[in-house]
Amino acid sequence: MEETKALGSLVVLYEHKIFVQVVLLQICSFDQWGVDLGKGLANNIHAELTENKISEHHDSSTKGLMTFYKKNQIS
Repeated sequence: MEETKALGSLVVLYEHKIFVQVVLLQICSFDQWGVDLGKGLANNIHAELTENKISEHHDSSTKGLMTFYKKNQIS
């Protein structure tokens, strides 16, 4: 039971932190263009992973993660 309370407290603390950042930075949490951008990027990455070709236009972190995924993929 204590673990559940601790986890719940961490979730509440994280949510509060995000809320305070939104208020202080005057960010709209429901900004649709960011969601659309993420969907577009995810669709491109998914297509590249299924076609077994990784584009050179990704940053080194994304390319590294995609390469790791392809090498460790369970068929």
